[in-house]
Amino acid sequence: MNSTLIPNWAALTPLVVEAAFPIQLDTYYGRTIPQVAASSYLAGRAKPVLQRLASLVFLFLPWFLCAQTAKVKPPDIKGHFIGESVMELLSKEPEVQQKVSICERNPQKTDCDWLLAAVQSGERATVSTSNWMDFVLDGGRLVKLQTLAHGEFGEVNADLTKKFGSRSSETAFSMHNAIGQQWEDRLYVWDTPTLYVGLHEDNNPASQNHHLILVVESRAEHDRDTDRAQQPRAKNEN
Repeated sequence: MNSTLIPNWAALTPLVVEAAFPIQLDTYYGRTIPQVAASSYLAGRAKPVLQRLASLVFLFLPWFLCAQTAKVKPPDIKGHFIGESVMELLSKEPEVQQKVSICERNPQKTDCDWLLAAVQSGERATVSTSNWMDFVLDGGRLVKLQTLAHGEFGEVNADLTKKFGSRSSETAFSMHNAIGQQWEDRLYVWDTPTLYVGLHEDNNPASQNHHLILVVESRAEHDRDTDRAQQPRAKNEN
C-alpha cells in the first residue's frame, strides 16, 4: 500500500490528545506545571492519556485504511478486472454460470471436469462466451481475459490510455496471405507493474472489419505466456 496514505501518528499525537484532554495537554506542553511536580503529574496522568490515545489509534486506523483501499478501484474491462474471484466472475457472466450449473448436474459431461475443478478447487481453466470473451482462471481468480474491442482505434486507444497510462510500445508486423496480399498488423502495449495490456490491430484486407483484439493479464500470467512461446524456439535451435 502506498505509504503516503498512512498518517504520521507521531506528528498527530499532540493534536489528538489535545482535542481529548485540553486541560492536561495545555498544562503539560505549555510548561506551566512547576518542575518539582512534573514527575508526579506524568506518573499520574501520562499513562491514562497514552492508553486512551492507543485506543483512539486502534479504533480509527482500520477505518482509515479501509477507506483508502476502497478508493483504489482496479481498471475494468467490460465489467471485469484481473484478480477478481471466480464467484465475482460468475455473478457477472450468466452464460458461464449456466455452464457451471449444467456441469454440476451432469459432471460426466464433456469439458465439465476442468470447469468444475476451476470453480471448486482453484484449478486452471479457460472459459469462453458467445460474445467473444475468453477468461483464464487460475488459483480461484481471473488472471487473463481476451476480447474484441469495439469501436474505432482512436476511441479504444484513448480509453486504454486513460485506464493504464501512456503506451509502452508499438510494433508493426508485415503480413501476407496465400493470394499475395500484404499488410501490416500492429501491436500496442501498455506495461504496468501489475498488468500487461496488449491491443492487436488485425488489418487483414480479407476481413470485413479491422478487428481490435484486446488481451489483459497479470504480470505472472504474461511471463508464463512468454516462457511457453519461447520453449518451441529453444527446441528448434537445439
